[in-house]
Amino acid sequence: MLTGLLVIFRMELVYVLGVFPSVSEYFILQEILELQRKGVKIHICSIGHPEVIVKDLPSAHSLLPVTIYRSESGISCIFGHIRVSLVSPLNYVRSLIACFSGIFTDIVSVSKQLKYFNTAIFFVNKLQKEKYQHIHAHFASMPADVAMQMAKLTGKAFSVSAHAQDIYVPDNLLVKKINSALFVLTCTQSNQFYLTNISGRKDVIHIYHGIDLNLWPFTPERLPQKKNTLKILSIARLVEKKGLIYLLEALTILKATYTIDCMIVGEGGQRDVLEQFIRENSLEGMVHLSGALTQDKLQALYREFDFFVLPCLVTANGDRDGLPNVLLEAMAAGIPTITTGISAIPELLNDRVNGLIVEEKNALSIVDAIRLLYADSAFRKNIVIEARKTVEAFFSIEQSTNKLISVFQQALKMDDGTH
Repeated sequence: MLTGLLVIFRMELVYVLGVFPSVSEYFILQEILELQRKGVKIHICSIGHPEVIVKDLPSAHSLLPVTIYRSESGISCIFGHIRVSLVSPLNYVRSLIACFSGIFTDIVSVSKQLKYFNTAIFFVNKLQKEKYQHIHAHFASMPADVAMQMAKLTGKAFSVSAHAQDIYVPDNLLVKKINSALFVLTCTQSNQFYLTNISGRKDVIHIYHGIDLNLWPFTPERLPQKKNTLKILSIARLVEKKGLIYLLEALTILKATYTIDCMIVGEGGQRDVLEQFIRENSLEGMVHLSGALTQDKLQALYREFDFFVLPCLVTANGDRDGLPNVLLEAMAAGIPTITTGISAIPELLNDRVNGLIVEEKNALSIVDAIRLLYADSAFRKNIVIEARKTVEAFFSIEQSTNKLISVFQQALKMDDGTH
C-alpha cells in the first residue's frame, strides 16, 4: 500500500486556479492540504478574487500567501513584460505569437489569449524567485489557458485536472490544451473516456477526488427525527444543472402528506427562479435557501437532516456535473442519498444498494424515492451502511493523494525539460 513516504524527492509545484478558495470547490483545498502534509510545496495562483478569505478557513492557514491576479496597466504592466522577455526572449516571442494564431478566424479567441498572456506574465513575475518544477491547472478552462501560457514563457511543463463544465461545455481550444499538457488528470472514468475520445490521447489519467473521512463521522441511526416530518438537505450551486427546481416540484407534492423542512445550501444565478417558485407554490417556511456556507458549517448540517437530494441533469448546451463531492460527503456521514444517474454518478452510487437513483428531470421519481426511504427503516439502514463502505473503499483522501503524488513524480522524472 502506498503511504506518506511516497514523496522520495522534493516537489515544488505551482497550482493555477480560477478562484481560490472557493466554497464550491472545497475538494481542491483538501487536495492541496494533503499534498502539503506529505511534503509537496505548492504555490497557489488564483486568477479571480476568493469567495472566502483564506485566513477565515482554519484548515487553510498554512496555505498563505495566495498570489491573486490583479489587472495591471501603464508602466507596471510594461515593466512586467520587459522583465519576462529579458529572462527568455525566445519564449516570450513564441508565446506572444501563439496568441495571434487564430486572428483571421476568431478575433474573440485572440482577445482572450492576450488576456491570459497578461495574466501569465503577472504570475511568472510574482514567482520569479521561486524554484518550482512544474505548473498544474485545476480545470481545463481559463486556468489551463493561463497555465499553458506560463509554461511557454518559462519553458516548464504544465498539466491539467479536468472536471465537468470545463470539458462538456464547448471550448474551441480544449483539445489543444489537452494535447499540449504533459499529462491530463480527470476525476471520473466517464470523463476519462470522453477526453480520450475527443483528443485521441490514450494516457488520460483517472483519479477520484477523495475526502477526509475523519471529518465525516458515521451516524446511520437517526430517522425519523420527527414523525411525519421530512428533513431534506441539498447542497449545490443554484444553477440549472443541479436540477433543484425538480426537488421543489417534488416538495409541492409531498407537503400534502408530510411536514416539510428543507434547506438548500449554495448560491448562484438561479436564486431568483427558485425563490419565485417557492412563493408561487406556497413553500415559504418549508424551504430555506441558506446561501453558501463554509465546510466546517456543512459538517454539522449533515447530522441535522434525514435525506440528501441532488437531482442533477444535463443542460441543453451539454453542461453537467461529473461526480459531485457533496454526494461523497452525504454518503460518508450516513445520510440517505437520492440523486440521478447522469455522467459519472453511477461510478459512486448503485441504485438501491448504497443510495437511490431517480430519473432525470422527474419530480415524481424524487417523491417515490423519499417515500420509500421514509417508510422502510431496514432498507434505509442497509443503504447508508453500504454507502459508507463505498466511500471508505474508493474515495479516501489518502488514497487519491498518494496516486496523485505518484503521477507527479513519474511525470517530473520523465520530463526532459524541453516543454
